[in-house]
Amino acid sequence: MTDRILRRGATAVALWIVATGQVRGQYSDSRPVPERPTGAAESRPHSRPKATSPDVPAGSKDPLLDGMKAVVRDLVLKGFEDERKAELVERIRKILEAGDVGDDARRARESESLAATLLTIQRDYRPKGATDPRRVPTQDEEQRMRIMAETLSRDLYRRLPRAAAPTDATGAPHTGLYRAAPVLNPPPGYRAVDWKTLRGFEYAQGMKLPEEVRKLHGEKVAIAGYMFLDGGDAGNLRRFMVIESLWSCCFGVPPDAPNQILHVSIDGRRGVEFVGLPVMLLGTFDVGEKIEDGWVVSLYRIRLHGPSAMKPLE
Repeated sequence: MTDRILRRGATAVALWIVATGQVRGQYSDSRPVPERPTGAAESRPHSRPKATSPDVPAGSKDPLLDGMKAVVRDLVLKGFEDERKAELVERIRKILEAGDVGDDARRARESESLAATLLTIQRDYRPKGATDPRRVPTQDEEQRMRIMAETLSRDLYRRLPRAAAPTDATGAPHTGLYRAAPVLNPPPGYRAVDWKTLRGFEYAQGMKLPEEVRKLHGEKVAIAGYMFLDGGDAGNLRRFMVIESLWSCCFGVPPDAPNQILHVSIDGRRGVEFVGLPVMLLGTFDVGEKIEDGWVVSLYRIRLHGPSAMKPLE
């Protein structure tokens, strides 16, 4: 099935878009990670020695980004052991301290939450037998790992400014935004659909789909996910695909089964622009195998009645 999907070009192009950052310059090498928010200096003694982390090279201009690169690399190539979670928490805490973000309490909360998220990512997306710390990553894998490290560091800079600087409205710790799309609170008249329902079975061409999936056909639904493209420009998009998480691409195993990909179409002449944030889609759901030349090219489709039916989520 993987070869079939790749022959259709969908996931191959998606990886190119996600990995190379050719969409509106997002995550490209020419665009550095933004500076952390400015504000009053953190209230700590001036004599306090500068924090260090073994994941941050000496002289680093961006300790938080460099630390996240090391963590993501180990996640992909080595993996983390659940029973050693405390070590991962401490490792992340030292990176946050070296990056001079947040205060002690918030760093502790973020470290605990992010460590739990990474362990869950590993369980959800790592292929069995994929751990090989001696393997040399391909250029594409290096790019994907860099992108995810940049994504994490941007989110951490947003959540953990200096202690005296303004914080986000909730002050909530890292929630795994880039692990999977957030839980939805859809408007009246729309039924929230969870990816666990869509991907919660082993798909085979010609099979009878689970009843809970078949019941979605023709329903007005709300679903969240991440955009990727099947070619063309990144503006005025009227056809594209949505997946549950970008982390699967980071492991080099983008969705390769039709029940892990949602094909989106938008009525009218006006489309949407590509966004890197998760999006909520509001539309009519279509379930069933669409076959071309003997291959299943889609299983799930959603029709949006105009560009306003896609809403970026924070």
